[in-house]
Amino acid sequence: MLFAKSDEDLAYVISKEMAHNVLGHAKTLQNTRTATTLIDNLLHTPPRLTASATGLKPMPKKFDIDADTLSLAMALRGGYEIDDATRFWKRLAYRFPATNARNYTALHPATSARLETMPQSITRIKAIDKRRKALAKPK
Repeated sequence: MLFAKSDEDLAYVISKEMAHNVLGHAKTLQNTRTATTLIDNLLHTPPRLTASATGLKPMPKKFDIDADTLSLAMALRGGYEIDDATRFWKRLAYRFPATNARNYTALHPATSARLETMPQSITRIKAIDKRRKALAKPK
């Protein structure tokens, strides 16, 4: 929260986590981790080492891209501008590199695919929102 320069910046992070929840990513990852541990136990092999001291692994790239897209739509629908979202995520990744396992970006790596996809998503989301507003009945 101290890194966020505006309510918009904070909205990007909150909507991103909300999007992961709406898309069921945490549950999917938990189910995968449980199945992996069960298989390891059945095979009498030691459980796989976790990526960090917290036992949390980075979000898969597809999950992060999907959550980015939904979170941008959620932020826009919440009344926030989304044009600076890509810049915000780049700035966050620079300030808090994924090489430190305790950083937010270690769990949500700012992969080139995410940052390349985001401007296209913003354009598409804004076009959909513009059409939705045009179809809305005047008050």
